Amino acid sequence: MFLQINPNLEVIPILQITGAKDITQHCQIASTRLRLSSHYLRVETGCWSSIPLEHWLCQCQTEEHALLRCSPSQTLREQLNIQCNSVHELFNSSCINLSASPVRVASDDKSEAMEVIIQSTLSTTQGRVIVATDPNETVDSLITAFCIEKGIRHRKNFVLHNKDLEVLINTRRLNTVGIQNGDVLFLGYKETSDQWPCGCNQWWLIATVALLIAAGGLVAISILYVQRSAIIYQFGVVIDAGSTHSQVYVYKWDGSKNNGTAIPEQIYSNRTVPGIANYTQDPSQAGKSLEPGLQKAENMIPNQHLIHTPAYLGATAGMRLLEANNKTVSDAIMNSTRTSISKFGFQFDDPQHQACILDGRSEAAYSWITVNYLSGVFVQVPSLKSFLLSSTRSRTKGALDLGGASTEITFEPEKLPVVSPEYLSLMMYGSNYTIYAGSYLCYGLNEGYRQYLADLVLKHNFGSNVSITDPCSPRGSSQSLSYSDIFEVPCTANKSDTTQKITPYSSSDALPGIPECFRAVYIHTLLLDVYGFNESTWNSVAFVNKVNGNDLGWAVGYMLNASNAIPEEYPTHQISTLMFVLLLILFIAFILIGIGFACHARNSRRQEMQYRRMATYGTI
Repeated sequence: MFLQINPNLEVIPILQITGAKDITQHCQIASTRLRLSSHYLRVETGCWSSIPLEHWLCQCQTEEHALLRCSPSQTLREQLNIQCNSVHELFNSSCINLSASPVRVASDDKSEAMEVIIQSTLSTTQGRVIVATDPNETVDSLITAFCIEKGIRHRKNFVLHNKDLEVLINTRRLNTVGIQNGDVLFLGYKETSDQWPCGCNQWWLIATVALLIAAGGLVAISILYVQRSAIIYQFGVVIDAGSTHSQVYVYKWDGSKNNGTAIPEQIYSNRTVPGIANYTQDPSQAGKSLEPGLQKAENMIPNQHLIHTPAYLGATAGMRLLEANNKTVSDAIMNSTRTSISKFGFQFDDPQHQACILDGRSEAAYSWITVNYLSGVFVQVPSLKSFLLSSTRSRTKGALDLGGASTEITFEPEKLPVVSPEYLSLMMYGSNYTIYAGSYLCYGLNEGYRQYLADLVLKHNFGSNVSITDPCSPRGSSQSLSYSDIFEVPCTANKSDTTQKITPYSSSDALPGIPECFRAVYIHTLLLDVYGFNESTWNSVAFVNKVNGNDLGWAVGYMLNASNAIPEEYPTHQISTLMFVLLLILFIAFILIGIGFACHARNSRRQEMQYRRMATYGTI
């Protein structure tokens, strides 16, 4: 029949013998059994070519050897009582002791034969086939028998369902899945396939991907967590060149900022006495007086950050007075400081801007920034109230600064004022502030005391060799002052209308400096009579020199304001401990998932490779 359909079909050698068309079915069955049992051929095809020659039990190349003399099939020949000397005799039914067809070989467990009905639900092949088998055969053998009977190719996605539509595992034996004689099974397709088009088991691929994700994730979060303290820091140096002393500060902050403004921490300070304004006789010494402090500041900064560390010098009221009295000398002093700063490795690209004399309002504004920053007004953890009322902002504090040559007062008014030179607008940590910044030159503590002494001298009409009683000085103390000490400075020059000078008076018990009595009275008078504090507002005033270990003054505020122009340096992205733990659990779960898929893939592969030698076979 096949030759009629396809005349070019190649007939296998066995069927080319004389009388092949008359070969009975049970002879064909016996031949198939011998061939399969002798070489462990795959039952899907029953062909020698389905497996490599080296995997055969016997490397025979002829049908005659496989059927009549191959040692692996000797037991089966004895069971079938085959006593033939040639293939021609084999296909003579008289030499095979088979009483009926289909024929089976008795199995070791003496199981009874049964018939199973296979009903096709395939879209391409319809109908049913009755398959004679025994309980020790596999489910896959029933599918193979159906395919051979229908002349279709056995596909790996074919499965059998029982009457409850449960999928039967192909490698299981019939007696283990509850199949009985006369049962009807349904042949269909698997809903999903464990194989991808490339033939690779998809479970291995999923396992590999899961393990790679887990490994990569664990390495990444470990590096990030270990480096969480490796923040890229930035540094800055500010020199407060006051009237009585110079102070060198070193600040450090995280390279990333809060709304464009740094959060600096003071890590070093060094005081030098006297202030640079006192070097009028030799301006070159003004810069040299700063160099010891600058050398120590340079040693505090890591070498790799030094070239990116800006240095600033701000000269305050002492230099403002000197500039007003003798600009040539003040310029020489400032140039001396710029020369000294440039000797070090700091970033000092714009000397005229980075080392300059601050005006009074700027000094007042920087002091206000310092007070509010160190008090935690600018940088704080948002509260629930701030989330509910987004417009609510922490109330700022006012700043009072009493220096040697000037005094400053700065505060944020409750109502927006009219346009005035005393009011400034600032941007700090993403918020706008309008503040009053007042600076009063000549009313610092030193210059205030000088004016006090000038008034005492004027009351005695500039008498020569005169002893003047100072009600604020300790009893029994004295000090010698010259005309130039009191009147040859800008703050008191207008009080003198004569060239007469006081004859110096000296005493071994002289106590130089400003008496504590004068300090107390001057501060009390300044706060009550000038700034207007009273009994109800007095308790709101706090007298402090440091807040949280940081010196009060304008230097911190200056550094904060300057940081707005310093580019941010973002650190390596960090993760918190909580995020690290959560990600660690996630990637451990990926590892477990990968191991699970790998075990499933291994079991699936083993099941695919479990082909057992058939004791019986119901059709060719």
